[in-house]
Amino acid sequence: MAANLTAQQIKLGFVEQDKIIEKLPARAELQKVLDQETALWDKKFQDKQQELKIFLDSLKAATDTLTAARTELIKADSLARTVGSKTGEEARKNTAGGEGEPRDTLKLAAAVSRLETSLEKKKKEVVAFYHEIYGNTGVLKRRNAELTQSILERVDLSLSEVCESLQMLMVFDSSILLYVDQDNNYTKQVMEALHIETEGAR
Repeated sequence: MAANLTAQQIKLGFVEQDKIIEKLPARAELQKVLDQETALWDKKFQDKQQELKIFLDSLKAATDTLTAARTELIKADSLARTVGSKTGEEARKNTAGGEGEPRDTLKLAAAVSRLETSLEKKKKEVVAFYHEIYGNTGVLKRRNAELTQSILERVDLSLSEVCESLQMLMVFDSSILLYVDQDNNYTKQVMEALHIETEGAR
């Protein structure tokens, strides 16, 4: 009884802020804008993933070709040594410096190496892009915060007006309260101030 009397004397209350924001018409408009912007960023990220896949496929094809060429070279050299033909000597004359792999194979190995370097660079670009857009401080979260701020400001303004008109000393958000007396729930009044439909609300 003393607690109720004190609450009435100092005019304490609470509101369900999440419910107010959810019902606010501007929230649906904001979500539509966010969905459109998110779809654009998703498309850009998918494009980057596709570019990465092209690099991966190219590297795999080049690596497979290089492996096959080296395998054939080993077989040919082994056969030449076995039958004692001049094939081995002729093959070595076609190499850079006369020893090692043929020039064509060396060129292919160099191309594979360049692709590997480009692939690593592309991987870093994709990861950096992901964090830039979807990370904790990414574009989408910042944009969400910017758009949500305008809604919160409208709710705060209406809440202030309701508090002044009802001479409330303090109003809390229900999410931080462990127990609430519904007689001190002023969600309906704030929703009415924001011209939100309140059927079913107290």
